Amino acid sequence: MLLPDVYGQKQPKWVVSIWAVDEYEQGTWEARGWSDDATVNVNTRVETPANLEKLTAGQPYPLTGVAFADTSGISAVDVSVDGGATYSPAELLPGPTTSVWTLWRWQWENPTPGKHLLVARATDGNGVQTVTGAAGILSGVFPNGTRLAHRIRVTVQE
Repeated sequence: MLLPDVYGQKQPKWVVSIWAVDEYEQGTWEARGWSDDATVNVNTRVETPANLEKLTAGQPYPLTGVAFADTSGISAVDVSVDGGATYSPAELLPGPTTSVWTLWRWQWENPTPGKHLLVARATDGNGVQTVTGAAGILSGVFPNGTRLAHRIRVTVQE
């Protein structure tokens, strides 16, 4: 069984028995404070470059990543190389259905020397991923999963 639009904590695993109950019972993760609904939030992450990677100025560099949402699907991914001041649309490489990761890529044509904060944000049928808040791929995940945009730092050298 696969339940679309909810995180893995709601997916049946290792079923060894089934019984009927007449009222709601919390599952293992819900009893530990995780979301009762566990609805998937739109999210994306930067795969390349790696956090703290050193790049060479003037040489084009492909930024790549993955995005995921509920069954409304990913409609856009935007990439920023200036900490979120400006964004450029990435090319989407969707999977066969909205229930799988959408790959994305964007070519950074002319990286300029210095330190850069790269930000990726996704849009699905429910809106745009949140950009403000604590950084990091696992920041703010408890108890309902994160909507925070993924941010990484790179240094572009001469």
